[in-house]
Amino acid sequence: MKKVSILVTLLLILGTVLSACGGAAAPAAQAPAADSGAAADTGAAASTAPSGDAVTIEYWLWDSNQLPAYQACADAFMAANPNIKVNITQSGWGDYWNNIQTGMVAGTAPDVFTDHLAKYPEFAAKEQLVDIQPYVDADQVDLSVYLGQLADLWARDGKRFGLPKDWDTIAIVYNQDALDAAGVTLDELNSATWDLESGGTFQELIAKLSVDENGNNGLSPDFDPTKVKQYGLIINGAGEGYGQTEWSWLAATTGWRHIDELYATKYNYDDPRFTGTIQWYADLMKKGFIMPLEQVTSLGGSAAFNSGLGALHANGSWMIGSFVNNGATFPFGFARLPRVRKAARACSTVLPTRSG
Repeated sequence: MKKVSILVTLLLILGTVLSACGGAAAPAAQAPAADSGAAADTGAAASTAPSGDAVTIEYWLWDSNQLPAYQACADAFMAANPNIKVNITQSGWGDYWNNIQTGMVAGTAPDVFTDHLAKYPEFAAKEQLVDIQPYVDADQVDLSVYLGQLADLWARDGKRFGLPKDWDTIAIVYNQDALDAAGVTLDELNSATWDLESGGTFQELIAKLSVDENGNNGLSPDFDPTKVKQYGLIINGAGEGYGQTEWSWLAATTGWRHIDELYATKYNYDDPRFTGTIQWYADLMKKGFIMPLEQVTSLGGSAAFNSGLGALHANGSWMIGSFVNNGATFPFGFARLPRVRKAARACSTVLPTRSG
């Protein structure tokens, strides 16, 4: 038996301290409920050690922005438990998952690692993760400290494969100079509406904030979509299948969901509400209001926005530090996502005012 009780204690400390921190350095999975990351115990290296004997826990994560906070938590944990050493290793998103998979096969995987809702079911299905539910029960871990149903996303059939460490939110980053030039107020942006049929006031704002090389905005009949100087909206590139920062935040307002229930085996990509949302994006790209995919894929969404090529940009809370510390040179802020026009399904999200 591995030293799972120690690992659960460390998970709980990290999860509690980091519960309001940003998520990944790459888009996180848009699960059927609010998304989160979790630290999962593999039990690969930490062997049983009698109380008082030295033991080392290998802890891996991918987000360099969160490394200082993790290290501070680990330092405090080690100060309280001098016989336990926590060795934290951070690597980039792509290398991280390759190393995890290789380590699982070679027996060199870490004892604990920051997992991901899009990744962990495969690990769990291969029985590569330790069920920590017995230790959660024994230590009477209070799962109510986690927001909403975040803790439920890491459990299945009575087993638990991790504890939440944070959650992700999406919002609109805006260029204040662009809003001022177009006469758009922050109140207008925060109260913008969207619907699948007309695009709502959000589409009107995107058009108004789109400017061609001759100074015409998208509401003018003289607007030239082939010579756009400033796009009304920039999203990230094609991304992965869950479209967290690209399209899911609009598709979800229609009532569409990726899957009908947790652990469902069918994705609803043939739903007209989904295809209609994607068509809306394609139509506005053609009109010159949203930066085309080939351009944003080449430049990068946040880089294009930071260079002044767009007035609005959809991105995640894990990017706040990037915008604040080394991003845009113009005044910017964070606004709500557009609300669905049907009052019965009012839906909005705002980024916490914190660094990634």
